[in-house]
Amino acid sequence: MISTIVNSPNFVPPSSSGAAADGFEQSQAKTSVQTAHAAAFRELDGPIADCSFMAKIAAQMMMGADRGENPELVFAVLHVSDMLSDLKSQYDQVYASSRSQS
Repeated sequence: MISTIVNSPNFVPPSSSGAAADGFEQSQAKTSVQTAHAAAFRELDGPIADCSFMAKIAAQMMMGADRGENPELVFAVLHVSDMLSDLKSQYDQVYASSRSQS
């Protein structure tokens, strides 16, 4: 008879002693990791918002100060501003999505 083994990410193999306790401990560890990731994600809100805001200020100042002498610098500053604005939007969308699912 041929047997096929299918691996499941949530499967906890039984052990000779304490199988239920091992499964519970693994579940608790997974919950702990998820809680730590959620807290770290939330802690990024302020720094991401600050970076986005500072990049906008730099872009506005660059537009007023450059007289066509540094086109690559202007592009870089404006592009970083756009990229950080997009990052902030993506962060906000993911955060709002996670809140609506809980």
